[in-house]
Amino acid sequence: AGIPVILIGLWGVRTKNEVPVRLYGYYFVLSFAVDLIVFIGDLSLYSPCGNSPTMAKAGSSFACGASRIANITSSGLLLGISLYCTFIVFSYAEELSLGGGNDLSDLAAAGMHKKQSLVGANVMITTVDNAEMYGTMTKGISGGMPIFGAGYHETNFPPDHFSPAAKYKR
Repeated sequence: AGIPVILIGLWGVRTKNEVPVRLYGYYFVLSFAVDLIVFIGDLSLYSPCGNSPTMAKAGSSFACGASRIANITSSGLLLGISLYCTFIVFSYAEELSLGGGNDLSDLAAAGMHKKQSLVGANVMITTVDNAEMYGTMTKGISGGMPIFGAGYHETNFPPDHFSPAAKYKR
C-alpha cells in the first residue's frame, strides 16, 4: 500500500504539485508513528537479555546493559533521521505552496554565464572629496590632525606619568 503513495509523491515533486507531496508527507508521519510504536513495544516487551543463551554466563549484566544501550541508541538514531526527513518533505511542500520550488536545472543554467573577474570589477573608488566629507582622509601626510588633539603619542607601557618611578622624578 505504500508504493503507490511513494510514486504519487515522486510525481508531485516532478510536477511541482503541493498536494501529492503533502499526501506523501502524511504517509511519512503515519510511518513514523508506526515505527515509534514498534520501538516502544520492542523496548518494553522484549528484552535482548532474556532470549539469548550467551547471556546466562558470567558477566551477563554488562552484556545485557550494553545490548540495551546499543538497541536504544540505534533505534533513536533511526527515528531521528526519519523525523528529519519528514521535516524536509513538509518544508518542500510549504515551499511549493508559496510558489517556490526551483530545481537543479536552474543552477546549471546560472553556471553557464561567463564569470566576471573580481579584480577591478564593480569596485567603488573613494575620491578625496568623498573621504574628506566623512573625515577618513587628511589633507596630507604631514599636515594631518593630531590624535585626540595631542602633540605627542606615548608608546611606552605603562606611560611615564603612570609609572611608580615618575612619582620620584618630580
